[in-house]
Amino acid sequence: MNQQKLLIIISLLVTISQNVFTQSISKNVSPNQIEVSLYNGVVSNQANSISGIYKLNTAYSLNHNLMFRYNRLLSEQLSLSAAWGFGFQGFNYSLDANENFEGTKAYSYLLTVDYNLFHKLELKANYNLQLNRNDRLRFGIGGGVTQFLNLGLGVSASDDANGQEFRIDIEYPNQITPLAVASLDYVKTLKGKNEIAFGLAYNHSFKNVYDGDYSLYNNTSTGEVFCSGSNVGINVSYIFTGNKNKQKLNAKINAGEDSKLAIKELRKERRFLPDNSSFVNVFGGSGLGINKVDDPNNYVGNARSAGKFAGVEYEHGIKNNFFVSGGYHFIEYFSMTRIINTSWSSGSNAFWGHEFSVGGGYRWITPANLKILNFYAGLTAGFSSDEKGQKSSSVMNISGYYDNYLGGGLSILSNDEIVSDFICAAYIGVSKDFRLTDFFWLSLNYRYQHGFNPVLQSDFVFFEDCFELSKHATKIIDGTAHMISFGMKFRFK
Repeated sequence: MNQQKLLIIISLLVTISQNVFTQSISKNVSPNQIEVSLYNGVVSNQANSISGIYKLNTAYSLNHNLMFRYNRLLSEQLSLSAAWGFGFQGFNYSLDANENFEGTKAYSYLLTVDYNLFHKLELKANYNLQLNRNDRLRFGIGGGVTQFLNLGLGVSASDDANGQEFRIDIEYPNQITPLAVASLDYVKTLKGKNEIAFGLAYNHSFKNVYDGDYSLYNNTSTGEVFCSGSNVGINVSYIFTGNKNKQKLNAKINAGEDSKLAIKELRKERRFLPDNSSFVNVFGGSGLGINKVDDPNNYVGNARSAGKFAGVEYEHGIKNNFFVSGGYHFIEYFSMTRIINTSWSSGSNAFWGHEFSVGGGYRWITPANLKILNFYAGLTAGFSSDEKGQKSSSVMNISGYYDNYLGGGLSILSNDEIVSDFICAAYIGVSKDFRLTDFFWLSLNYRYQHGFNPVLQSDFVFFEDCFELSKHATKIIDGTAHMISFGMKFRFK
C-alpha cells in the first residue's frame, strides 16, 4: 500500500515537471536576465540577564543590502538565480532609566545604532505564476551564505557623579554563516520590456552573527547579548530582461540579415552614447584620508584610515568624448597615530569634510562603441565640520614597544588643533561605467585627492618613563585621500 502511494506521488511529480518544462520559452524572450535588488529588513538584537535586577532590552535595527542577480529561465514557469551583494546590518541596544541614569529611551535610532558591513552569496529556485500578459507572481526558495567584515565593537556611557551607566562588548566571529531564503514578489512588465518587482523576503540564519556581554550601573547587573541574524523585509528589484533586444535581433534575422552580423550591429547600436550625454551620479564608498607625519626621531609614521565617503556629481558631455563635471561630497577624516616597526596604531574621528569639486575628463570609447574607462581631473574646495581652535589632547602609552630603542616604555602626548577650516585640493581619477539601460548605469570609481592646506595639526611630545624627552614631531591632515566609491548613474540626454 505504501509502495502504491509512493508510486502515485512520483507519477504526479513527473507529470507536473513534464508540464512545466515542456512549456518552452518564446523566441522573443531572452533566457538570461540581470536583476538589481534593494532590500530593507528588520533584525532583532537580543539580551539575556545573568545577574542583577536590571537588564538590557531587546532592540531592533535595520538590514540594508544591494544584490546583483543572474536569472536563467528554464521554462515559462521555472527559473534559477545566483546572486552576490553587500550591505549593512545594524547593532542596536535599549536600556530603561533608573533613579541615577537616564537610559536610552530618549535617544534617536541613529545615536544608538552601529552598522557592520557584510557580503552575501545566494542561490534560489523560482516559480512564476502568470496573472495576465504583464503581471505575475514569483515564489522563490533557496539558500546562501553571508559574512561580516568588522570583527567587533564596544559601546559605553558614564556619568561623572554616578559612574558607569552601561558597557556592551560584542564580537562578530570570522565565519561563513549559512542562510535559508524565501521570497514572494509581484512582477510588472514595463513598456520597454524590462520588469520591476515588489515583494517580501525572509532570511533565516543558522548561526548567531554576533555574541557578547554587557554590564549595567557600575557592574551591578550583567548579561549576554546576541543576534541570530534572521530578518524579514521588503524587496524592490529592477529586472533587465533583454527581451527588447531579442525582438530586434529576430526582426533583423527574419529580414534576411546574417545572425552574427545582426548581433554585432545590435550591440554597437545599444552601446552608442551621444557626445552631449549628461549623467547624475549618486555614489558612496570609503575615503582613506592620509595623515602626513614629520618625525626626525622616526618613531611615528604616516597613517591612513577608512572613513565614510558619499556624494553626488553632474557630468555633461561636450564633444569628441570629452566632458565637464562638478559635484559635492562629504568625507570622514580620521586622526591616526602609527608607531613605526610595530603593529600599534590608534585613531579617532578628526573632522568631516564638505567638499565641492569641478573638473573635466575624457571617455575612452572604441570604434565599436565599447566604453573602456573614464579619465578625469579637477579642483576641490570645501570646509571642515569643526571650527578653528584646540580640538583634543591625549596620552598614548606604548610601554614595551620601544624597549630596544630607549631601554624603557614610551608615552606620547598628542595635542590636536584645527588650524584652518578651509580645504583646498586637486584630484585625478579613473572610473568604469556599466550600462544596464539607456537611463540607468552603474559605476566604479577611484580618485586620488592631493590637499594643499593643513586643516588639522597634531604636535607630539615623547616621554620615557614619565620623563619628557627633547624629541618632538608633527602631523597634519590637509585633505589628501584615496577615494573608492560605487555609484548609480542616471542619464538624462
